[in-house]
Parts: sequence; structure tokens; C-alpha cells
Amino acid sequence: MTARLWRTRSSRRPPSDTTGVLVTGPLMPAEQRERLHRRVRRGSNVVLLDFVPDPAPLIQRADRVIAMGGYNTVCEILSFQKHGLIVPRVRPEPEQWIRARRLKELGLIEVLHPDRLTSRALTEWLARDLGPPPSGNRNRPGRTQPHPGPLRRAARRPRPLGAARGVPAGAGARLI
Repeated sequence: MTARLWRTRSSRRPPSDTTGVLVTGPLMPAEQRERLHRRVRRGSNVVLLDFVPDPAPLIQRADRVIAMGGYNTVCEILSFQKHGLIVPRVRPEPEQWIRARRLKELGLIEVLHPDRLTSRALTEWLARDLGPPPSGNRNRPGRTQPHPGPLRRAARRPRPLGAARGVPAGAGARLI
């Protein structure tokens, strides 16, 4: 999925006053990583990283984050109160899709189903005025420390997993 996301996004470069950062992750096949490295020219405003042991500082410095819907990544986006567009994995397990949909319902992130992933969709999201960061960062300009506010907000409003699309009723667990 990360390769597809990059292929979709890489047809257009970030604005000249912006640096785009792509972290492929350790599980991307070497051949795909090599293709991506060839596409990113030296001196461009795109930085390609194969692996980052601690991505939190990157997310902290970002204005916006486009990511898959892994638990840690989503928590970091929320804790740093960043605008996030999640393109979750939907197969083989719907975990990322379920989490992303619920957080979208709470107004904490935006979600793009991978079947709707296009360069145009990403470019439009990046170009939109998204307003202030989610969950009250307006009163804390320059915040640099993680803030648990969005996580607390999500935790206050749990709902049964059975209410999520595609999950059998009576699963007995809770979803934030």
C-alpha cells in the first residue's frame, strides 16, 4: 500500500516551499524501495527514508500527515494534533479501516478508502484549507509536546465493535 500511495502522490511534487517526507517502512520489498529511490531526484523537495526508528519527531514537525492507519501512527497524529489523512489497509483484516472510520466520525482525522486513492484526491486534500488543527490546538500555538486531548476525547465515546461496518455483532470488544 505504501508503494501505491507513493506512486499516486509522486506524479506531483510538493509546492516549492514544502518538503515532502516519505517513510517506506521496513516491510516494503527492496525492489519497490529501489524504484522509489530512482524516482526521487537529488535536490528535490522530497525526502525518502527507508526506515525511521522513531517517527514521532517527523510527525511533530509536519503540518499534515498522510499515512496508513496503523495504531501507533494514528496515536502520534492525534497526540501531536496534526491534520491527518488516513488511507487505511482494508485487507486482509479491517482493523485499520474500522479505527479510521471511527476517528473520522469523531472529527479527529479524515479518511480515504484505498480504492479511491488517486493523485487528485491527495493533491486536493493537501491544497485545502483545513482550518485549525483538530481538538483545540488553536489556543496553544507552537505546541511541541504530545497532547492526550484527542485520545481522551476518543476514549470517552467508545462504541461496540458490532456497530462498525463489516464486524460481526456481539464481538464484545470496544473501539475508539
